[in-house]
Amino acid sequence: MLQAFPASLRAELSEVQDQLLHVSADLKPPLNELVTNQVHLSQPLIRASIALSAGCKNVNTVGESPEKRISLGIALELLHIALSIHKNLISTGIAGNGLEVDKTWVGTIILAGDYCFSRSAKFAAQTGIPEVVAIFSRALQEINEKHLRSIDENFYVDYDESIELCTAGCQAAMLIADLPTDVKMSTLQFSSDLLSWYSKRLNSSSNQSSLAFPEELDRRINELVPTQQQRWRDLAEWMVDKSGH
Repeated sequence: MLQAFPASLRAELSEVQDQLLHVSADLKPPLNELVTNQVHLSQPLIRASIALSAGCKNVNTVGESPEKRISLGIALELLHIALSIHKNLISTGIAGNGLEVDKTWVGTIILAGDYCFSRSAKFAAQTGIPEVVAIFSRALQEINEKHLRSIDENFYVDYDESIELCTAGCQAAMLIADLPTDVKMSTLQFSSDLLSWYSKRLNSSSNQSSLAFPEELDRRINELVPTQQQRWRDLAEWMVDKSGH
């Protein structure tokens, strides 16, 4: 899957994926199987891609290390994986309404999800910026509240937390890159609009030409931080190819 990404993102995404698989490998069966499966389902790591794009500084810095933004990408994907695993608790509870639920399976879900939450927090802390952890905490609170509102006694409407996670990732990445306030605002709005367009294109059954990449978004890429422009353009081109029929 990563081979489909241009080199501007592929190298760092490869490190993110490797670390996700290492996290899974640290567990014993059946926990590692549950986490590994979720790692594969999390492809193509869109959340990390946005963080890695927004986390570039506004000028090229000699010897700049990408480690902090890579740690952020790992933390973001682990948070997504943890939330996805814990969603199984909701579906298991509803499916087993009035019936005996496999307590061993429930325990496995809880342990695997909690483990991914803890590792996500660890990688977020590795950025060395306390506000990054705070951003994740606020995003998680908002996501959990929306999940709770999606639950009915006998029915659950799956809630897609992609927007919240990508927004949190973009905000945290720009802190790492130490971007000016006005640049942060324009980058955050662009990433939100890009993801919104991608989501609509993925979920549309109409002719894809009606949801071609907007010229206005293409123009706005040229107004972003110069060191980020190629990454955003590569990501946008990938989204067009990925969502085409």
